[in-house]
Amino acid sequence: VSSLCMIVYFVIMFQFAMNSHRTVDGMSLSFWEQEPRHFFKRSVSMAGSRVKLQDGLFGRKMDGYHTHLLVWSLEVLPMHLISGLLLVIIRRVPWINRNWSPAAITVGVSLCHIFCLHGLSAFWSLGSASINFLVCRIAVTLAQHHSPSKSRWLIWGCNLLLIAMNNFLEIRFDGSKEVISSQVSKWIMHGICRSQTTLFSPFKTYRYLALRQLSYSLDVLDEVSQAKKKGKNVECQESQSSLQYWAYILYAPLYMHGPCMQYRHFRASSAAVNDLKHKSKHDSSKTERHSRSQLGLSLLIHRFSLILGRLSVGLRELGGTLAMVALLFFALHTFY
Repeated sequence: VSSLCMIVYFVIMFQFAMNSHRTVDGMSLSFWEQEPRHFFKRSVSMAGSRVKLQDGLFGRKMDGYHTHLLVWSLEVLPMHLISGLLLVIIRRVPWINRNWSPAAITVGVSLCHIFCLHGLSAFWSLGSASINFLVCRIAVTLAQHHSPSKSRWLIWGCNLLLIAMNNFLEIRFDGSKEVISSQVSKWIMHGICRSQTTLFSPFKTYRYLALRQLSYSLDVLDEVSQAKKKGKNVECQESQSSLQYWAYILYAPLYMHGPCMQYRHFRASSAAVNDLKHKSKHDSSKTERHSRSQLGLSLLIHRFSLILGRLSVGLRELGGTLAMVALLFFALHTFY
């Protein structure tokens, strides 16, 4: 309903901008053509400083308040789509599934995604996640012999300290006027996707990372606490998997947009499976001969329909999101 109302609003505003005029000093001026033109060619006061309006599509000018949406739509969103497509394709390659678990595939694709977006500056995020994982192991060991409340204090204290360090580093580096001599150096330090180094930097996206770190640590601690109450002895290796931890922390589709799911829910998904699909050579050769003899156009169509059926809900949601982004992008360059 909200999406439909937004679309109706944009349609009404588009018709209003195209057909309405305003009168200034006896002159009939159009909303669409941004008149008088001399006003839109000069710089305007924004956040206490003079800013020149940006060139948009269709010969119109846009103010700097839309920079985040434009940068996200043109630089960040394509990388998210490519990473999501890679995860879908790679997980369905038999040779890769026999050698790497889905969690390892998730970590590999997500690392490529992060380094393309952040370059070497992503090491701050990776370092803080490593510190959180070590602290979580200590907290779990402490909870097995003492009260879980002490472990919670340790987890919260560590993450609050990391957040304070991130805020300090953000003021220190993102606020400075950094001069990079060459484009190659800029790509190495800040990734190949972002043209503006201050927008969507690792320090600004860290707040989402901190939420995932807390979700992992507290979920694992609750699992150990519940097992302790039932009289079960849970080993650290059983309750914690470093590969599942990194798959959850670095999961590419959620990396810059917050934890849409908690760790205990993510661990139940296919992206966090930590087991290989082992097959003996005799069984694999037998199945390969059988598949070659049975492989045909009808089988391919059947497999494709099954995959499409599993992805239908996600594809509908993705299509709706892309349609809304395209509508907002068009509105910014036209009547908005």
